[in-house]
Amino acid sequence: MTVKQLTQKQYNFVNHYITNGFNAAKAACDAGYSEKYSYAQAYSLVNHPAISEHLKNAYQSAEKETEVTFAWKINKLKQIITAFENSPLSQDAKVVIAAIAELNRMTGDYEPSKRVSLTIDTTKERLSEVKRAYAEY
Repeated sequence: MTVKQLTQKQYNFVNHYITNGFNAAKAACDAGYSEKYSYAQAYSLVNHPAISEHLKNAYQSAEKETEVTFAWKINKLKQIITAFENSPLSQDAKVVIAAIAELNRMTGDYEPSKRVSLTIDTTKERLSEVKRAYAEY
């Protein structure tokens, strides 16, 4: 797949996103997008096909350069858990809990809930139908 060219602002977003630890809202502000709408803009930018492709390529390139892959990270976290799981020290328990929490985040066990906000012009009758249907859901 050919990677499409980005605008200068989009390219700046990609660079800031990678260098700031993947904080999309901050990257959007740093790239010159409106601070007021940075969260919404960040979501759009990260999900933009061309930007997403650039981010994927940058991530793969970084993995090759550092040899720190997703599988390597998982294995390191497993090693930490195994090394400290039977320790009676509470500080070691904190290490294990943190490693398990990180594994959960990496594997998607902490997926954020998704919410939708809608504004609908409708009749009272239709609104009652929708409320009943939503209540059953």
